[in-house]
Amino acid sequence: MGIVHEFHSLARVNEINKLQWADDFEGYIVLRTRKAKNSDLTERKIPKNKALKKVIESMPIIGEYVFCHKSGKNAGEKYRYRSKMMRTLCRDAGVKKFTFHNLRHYGASRLADAGVPITDIQILLGHARPTTTDIYLQSIRPSLKEAMDNPESPI
Repeated sequence: MGIVHEFHSLARVNEINKLQWADDFEGYIVLRTRKAKNSDLTERKIPKNKALKKVIESMPIIGEYVFCHKSGKNAGEKYRYRSKMMRTLCRDAGVKKFTFHNLRHYGASRLADAGVPITDIQILLGHARPTTTDIYLQSIRPSLKEAMDNPESPI
């Protein structure tokens, strides 16, 4: 399963780590985050696609958290950041190390390339401002490279 839930939800890793069974509904999950240290929690509903639904349905119910330690003295406790897991996955796959946050950028870019409106992507990412979403989209959008490689490009 690995990183499927982060990619298919466009969630921040902390939002996934805090996902509780009470936040899992038939067609969506509820993610919660704080925009600032002392701010209130904000929540958003993320529709479940087939892959995310399959991952959540495959998780054993051990405690209140969907993604938690499965055994040992920490069984049922939510995960922390899990950077070691990401390093291990990248090493085992033989790819350059990347982070959970890179998955948000990549997922947002894929949605934009598929023609999803920026306002919808903004909601899915949980951004308060569209300018933040635009920064995500500019970071790895393949269409920018294609535009620059186009022989008809004005540059």
